Amino acid sequence: MKRILCFFLIVLLIAAVCVPALAADIWFIAVDDSIPVTLTGGAVPFYYNNQLYVPYSAFDSDVLNVFSIYDSSQNVLAMYNIDHRLTFDISAGTVTDFNGNTESTAALSRSGSVYVPVFYVSSYFSLGCSLLEGSGGYPIIRLTSGNEVYDNDKFITQSKTLVEYRVSQYLSEPSPTPSVEPSPSPDVSPSPEVSSPVTESPDHHEPPPDAPPESDPITVPDVALFLPGGSFKTVAASLGNTPAVFTYDADSLYGSDNTVRAIICAGYPIAMELDLTDVGHALETAARFNELLDGMTNSKTMLVVAKNATDEAVDALSQYGFKVWSNTVNAVGDFKITDYEGSVSVFMPSPKSTGVSYLVKFVRYYGGDFIDIKLTTEPF
Repeated sequence: MKRILCFFLIVLLIAAVCVPALAADIWFIAVDDSIPVTLTGGAVPFYYNNQLYVPYSAFDSDVLNVFSIYDSSQNVLAMYNIDHRLTFDISAGTVTDFNGNTESTAALSRSGSVYVPVFYVSSYFSLGCSLLEGSGGYPIIRLTSGNEVYDNDKFITQSKTLVEYRVSQYLSEPSPTPSVEPSPSPDVSPSPEVSSPVTESPDHHEPPPDAPPESDPITVPDVALFLPGGSFKTVAASLGNTPAVFTYDADSLYGSDNTVRAIICAGYPIAMELDLTDVGHALETAARFNELLDGMTNSKTMLVVAKNATDEAVDALSQYGFKVWSNTVNAVGDFKITDYEGSVSVFMPSPKSTGVSYLVKFVRYYGGDFIDIKLTTEPF
């Protein structure tokens, strides 16, 4: 009996020495024709309820055009692009889409990271997703935007050298550390005869004064309630489904990272307050504003609440793709009843939750029609 036990112990020892790491200990995330992420140790994907989970940062790519914000204080993860949004309530185990539909699809917290179901998220954002077996049996999760050059079989062939190189690096380290950071190794490159799409995220540069920030316009209602970004926590409970827009100038945006992310997570747009006295200076300020906003949320804005606006200045910014509100009612003082005609939005510079509740009813009541606008503190 002792001899049999010793035999099995020897077999196990030989196996442990001869097989230094299992393929499942190293995973790769591919984006179109590149492999920007290597996942190792405690950061590897896993299965839960028959769904494959990956760190949400796997989608955070300019190539895939999906961005993410995690609010640790609320335990909420928002993933979004210009047309769609998923909001995962990690504590509740639910997800809500852009249209307000909620279902029991969970994001999970594990090893200090938040994971999402990769096939579910890919499908929602109309991305391709394939689970491939790379060189040596190491799994590759390939996310595709539709601009990839190689099919999966060709991609596996092209990625062989890179996968083997990264595996050898990992196995040669004395004590591997879990990592979800992009590897410094080169991307898988197409052969010279094939013209490849962009495989690396572009650097973020501040646009010159004569160019607009690089972003797509966002569609928001013609009649909306504009509120300063710093008031978000005070007024959020009063807003409901009201079409509100939160505003900052370039100075107040600086250092407001947590509030700005909470606003985006809640699904509200950000607009910049610009003085249009000098159009050139306004464009420079817009570039600085979007550089800050991009660093906070991986997004930019083309929405402008204008001060000192002339028709010429509004036209000039509109040519650059900005959506400019210059006919905005400034709700100040005791909200004396005043009539305004046209497509008008309401800006509250110092909102209180009680005052907002009345103006919320006003916005809901009037909707987006071209009508006479009345400001009142009295409930409808």
